[in-house]
Amino acid sequence: MADSRNPDSERIQYDLASPELFSALSHRLRRYFEWSGFRDAEDLSQETIKRGLQRIAGGASVSAEDTVGFFIGIARHVRQEARKARKFEPLLF
Repeated sequence: MADSRNPDSERIQYDLASPELFSALSHRLRRYFEWSGFRDAEDLSQETIKRGLQRIAGGASVSAEDTVGFFIGIARHVRQEARKARKFEPLLF
C-alpha cells in the first residue's frame, strides 16, 4: 500500500512469483540491450532472466526493493560476454 506521506512508497514492489515482474523485467532488459546496440536484445534479456532465476534457486538472496538491480547486474555480465562473442552490431537509426 502506498503511504501518502512517503513519495517513495509509489515505487513498484516486485514479487518474484509475479507475472508482472517478468513482463516488466523483460521489457526493461530488452531496452537495456537495445540501447547497448544489440540486435538480439530479446534473446539476451531471456538469458539474463534465466541466469537470475538460477542464482535465486541456488540460494541468492534478493530483496523486493533490489530485484531490478539484481537482474541489471546480471545483464551487465551478459552484455560483456555477448560483446566478447562478437554478437555486438551497432544499430543504425
